[in-house]
Amino acid sequence: MALGAQAVEMARRLGDASTLAHTLSSRHFVLWRRNDPMDRLPLANEIIETAEAAGERELAAQGRSWRIMDLMSAGDAPALDTEIESYARFARELRHPRHLWLMANFLAMRALWMGRWDEAERQARGAIELGERTGDLPAQAYPYLQIFVARREQGRLAEEEERVKLGVELFPTRPVPRILLALLYCELGREADARVQFDRLAADDFGDLRRDYWIGVLPYLCEVCNVLDDRSRAALLYELVFPFTSSILSLASIAWGAATLYLGMLSATLGQPARALAELEDALVRHTAMGAEPLLARTQFECARVLLAAGDRRRAEALLGAAARITEGLEMRALGERIATLRDERK
Repeated sequence: MALGAQAVEMARRLGDASTLAHTLSSRHFVLWRRNDPMDRLPLANEIIETAEAAGERELAAQGRSWRIMDLMSAGDAPALDTEIESYARFARELRHPRHLWLMANFLAMRALWMGRWDEAERQARGAIELGERTGDLPAQAYPYLQIFVARREQGRLAEEEERVKLGVELFPTRPVPRILLALLYCELGREADARVQFDRLAADDFGDLRRDYWIGVLPYLCEVCNVLDDRSRAALLYELVFPFTSSILSLASIAWGAATLYLGMLSATLGQPARALAELEDALVRHTAMGAEPLLARTQFECARVLLAAGDRRRAEALLGAAARITEGLEMRALGERIATLRDERK
């Protein structure tokens, strides 16, 4: 990390805008790839400013994509929409397959954020076609993750089982397909099958997972751990998520929401209801500010579970009612069914 900072300082001393812009972009890539929780937005802003001054349009477009991802991490929805619109204009002007793919990817991400499932899948399928033109394997794979997310919320994960299994078979050492399979099994009530996949991922205290993959698997690891009520693994995951406490867990294709949502779920698993409630209430505030109703409903549900366990039925029922209204309006069938089941159990 120190070497990256030194490279930037050397580029500044050279006084060449193009060299500086490329060096700044490389620095941002390293920080983003390492999931460094530092505020990268000022760096993205400088990349754009410096690249435009140097006449480097491609690099300026890259800087704009960095800024979108940084705004996702900040949860700043109004600024994010403005930047996506700006990037879309830029991408259409450049007509470069990579930027057109990213445009479709960002539009699908934003649709998921808002709970527009059909639009998200339509944009994701467009991104698949554009990804094939880039020849970039991840660009072809990420849209399928977006489709997985949409179908999960629609209660359609059974349709994804064969595709996710194929992903595990083709890439047995990669954690993303395996955690998706574990989550799918949890959603379908097949906890024994989920346990097999989760144990593979948790081998050597999650030591086999590369740091590059943490953000892409951490949210779902936390959810599966919570469903399986695995306290020993919850303690390990808590340590991994904690550095991101003030962030929105996200990558270019997905915003999984406030880290405090997942910390709260882990705290509940660990038998720490007061801490869980504080973390989940923080996530409620963040998701409300983001205008992310799907995430808000999920957080309300998790908060209600903690309150019910603590005997606070009145507050829990208010949250369940609010979550139910969102799930009905957005046709979030899977979560809606969990809410109804929880209510029935408490009658």
